[in-house]
Amino acid sequence: MSGTPNLSSLMNFRDLGGAPVPGGVVARGRLFRTGQLSIVSDQVARHLAETLRIGTYIDFRADADIVRDGEPASLLRRGVVWNRHPFELSDACFSAIRVPGASDWQELYVRSFTRVQRELCAVIEAIAGASEPLVFGCWAGKDRTGIAAALVLSLLGVDAEWIAHDYAETRLSLEPFKSRFAFIWRAEPDAERELWAAHSGTQPQTMLGFLQHIRAQYGSVERALGLPDELAERLRERYLV
Repeated sequence: MSGTPNLSSLMNFRDLGGAPVPGGVVARGRLFRTGQLSIVSDQVARHLAETLRIGTYIDFRADADIVRDGEPASLLRRGVVWNRHPFELSDACFSAIRVPGASDWQELYVRSFTRVQRELCAVIEAIAGASEPLVFGCWAGKDRTGIAAALVLSLLGVDAEWIAHDYAETRLSLEPFKSRFAFIWRAEPDAERELWAAHSGTQPQTMLGFLQHIRAQYGSVERALGLPDELAERLRERYLV
């Protein structure tokens, strides 16, 4: 391979390392978040597997997403383990909102939490048990991925403000891939700008409000998820320096 491939071809891909925690930081190069990785060149797949040493791709996409976009074939050829943990967030209440705002996204996250708690626990167990760097994500790397990242970082001791800042980065990260979201305004082409802003927006207060609700309702993220103390400790041992 000549040179380093441009990872900007990956939708919403980034390292979660560098976040400060009491007494240290989240290690770089061990935990990545992303949008879907089915459309990945062989060169980029090689870089992910051999340079970043990513050994597992935890995929939140539903079956319909796999049918439409395919399996992550280029990663599989490089020996990356495809670990599927599919779940959905949207519900009838949210689908009825034409132009969702920050509070609508927050309320969706809050409503969905109890329904997908089991899947989120399984994801966190997989992350805690990984012996190699890994990447996790859904289709856009925005909502399901944003919630999973927020919960994992909270368990590691990262401040809610930092988590909300990472969540907010998604808006700009999605901009180069806007054409993939054209289905949102296909029936209303004149409303493209309005609908794109509403569906790509990641306001910090959305994630801050979600985390505040979790802590107010359950006391802590650990209690909300019902995780054993040893699992949270394994997370810290694996991803903190």
